Amino acid sequence: METSVNGPREDALDVLIDQYQRLCALYDARRSSAEAKAAGILTAAVAVAALTATAASLVNHVNVALAVVLVVLLVLSVISAIYAASAAGLRGPRDRKDQVEGKPPFLSTESTQYRDVAEALNATAAKLLEVCQDEASEAIAVRVRTLRLWRERQLDAHHLAQKKDLGAAYAGIMLGLALACGAAIVVLIVTHSG
Repeated sequence: METSVNGPREDALDVLIDQYQRLCALYDARRSSAEAKAAGILTAAVAVAALTATAASLVNHVNVALAVVLVVLLVLSVISAIYAASAAGLRGPRDRKDQVEGKPPFLSTESTQYRDVAEALNATAAKLLEVCQDEASEAIAVRVRTLRLWRERQLDAHHLAQKKDLGAAYAGIMLGLALACGAAIVVLIVTHSG
């Protein structure tokens, strides 16, 4: 039977460090996915705008109210996509309210159960960090600093992934509404051309 050379606290710190590193990787993947979605939505919104402008120039009658709604929805979709792709990561110092605690936002990819487990992990880490705070061992001191670093990095990555997910979701919703509006314009054009 193989025994650990580390003590129980060192092992616990190592496990927590590993878990926070994995969470960072998970949140970075979510961020990348949201950025890719935003880029696709941006491309689609520009294509819909170009197709709509071309179609409108070829016919005599276009419902102006629907055309205005379409343009507004496309602009909102483009703004949301640009926000998700680039501006979502820009912010000042992270407020403690930005942490994993509390209810998920209205639109979220995270369940309440996930948030409960994340809060429990953070509570475990906080308790262990408190216990190890005055530890004289260099091995523990280094692990404590490393855990604090990865815990903060994970919170930053989580916040960024949430903001980018939300921006991409808004962009997609606006694009969907714009497509529905564009379909209504096409139907009106076809019915009035006959």
